[in-house]
Amino acid sequence: MPNEKQMDERTLGSWRVRACAAGLCVGAQVFLSGCAVGMPLALTGAWLAAIPSLLFAAWLCARCRRVLDGGLQGRAYWVLVALTLLGCSAFAATSLVGFAANTLVVQANHAWTEILALAAAALCALSGGIGTPRLSFAMRYALPVLVLGLSLAAAPVRVPAGLFPILGAGAAKVGVASLAMLFGAAPVLMLTLPPPELAQRRAQDDGACVPQTQFFLVRVLAGAGLGAALLFLTCACTTYEVIAKSGEWSARLSMTAGGARHEGVRQMLLMTAKLMAMLLLAANMLCAAEQALVLAFPALRRRRAGLAILVLLLGLSLALRVLQGDVPVLSSAPAIGAAALLLGIFAGRGRRI
Repeated sequence: MPNEKQMDERTLGSWRVRACAAGLCVGAQVFLSGCAVGMPLALTGAWLAAIPSLLFAAWLCARCRRVLDGGLQGRAYWVLVALTLLGCSAFAATSLVGFAANTLVVQANHAWTEILALAAAALCALSGGIGTPRLSFAMRYALPVLVLGLSLAAAPVRVPAGLFPILGAGAAKVGVASLAMLFGAAPVLMLTLPPPELAQRRAQDDGACVPQTQFFLVRVLAGAGLGAALLFLTCACTTYEVIAKSGEWSARLSMTAGGARHEGVRQMLLMTAKLMAMLLLAANMLCAAEQALVLAFPALRRRRAGLAILVLLLGLSLALRVLQGDVPVLSSAPAIGAAALLLGIFAGRGRRI
């Protein structure tokens, strides 16, 4: 098995871009999962509930590496990968719409906000899975520095009342929240797919020119750890009462450290950085879902029919939010984690499902 030192710089660079994009996506989804389902269940202990997601991400990373190692997968496997990644994209797009509607475009019609979010994700996906990961790679340092740095700047200065406020609502509720938040690691599944620019070479020589598991693991866990750190900062600087009163998903997403609203340039930069992270998550998942769907049905490669189908399904999920609110997305989000677990179990085992 060739290692990193035996690869040419372009090949290693392509894998580095892919791994860093996956790390950014996992970090964003870990934080979003904490705001979506972790806080309502565990309150200020949502950051504790995120720790199993990091372990799950590490396990999925190793399983995805088995697929890259040349394990054959059947059509049903790639269809499930595509649907799981599409679920991640829908979750990210819904988060983006809710966050924007509660901060930057409060007066705008929600339908227009969803149309713009769908158009932005679709236009990013037109790059064919090359441009969006490269943009994620280019912002791999800027986004964490902006989000964490500006969140720290907004944190209130007060004497902590002990450790118990950050331990949440008890072990039982934190445990339930941990299981519900496992879908935060699901974006790792994009690593079952090689970079598009290397896909043809790997088709001719399966298992060649793939870095070792540690190469992916370091980058994925770095992103996941940053997402958990941001969640910890929010929980540590916010009270039980503030989270309990934040009944709407969009309110929890727009919650800054300390639960207070702030205005000014720094707050605008923080909101823009968070929106960019959500958009990159939605677009990367859409690109990877298209790649998986084309593996299942090669005919969908023609005229980007696979992308058209996925964008249509993503649009339907956003339209459902207008009719039913956030409840359908929040209730179905943990199923993404169950699908990721199933895919991890069958990774690299050949045509089994």
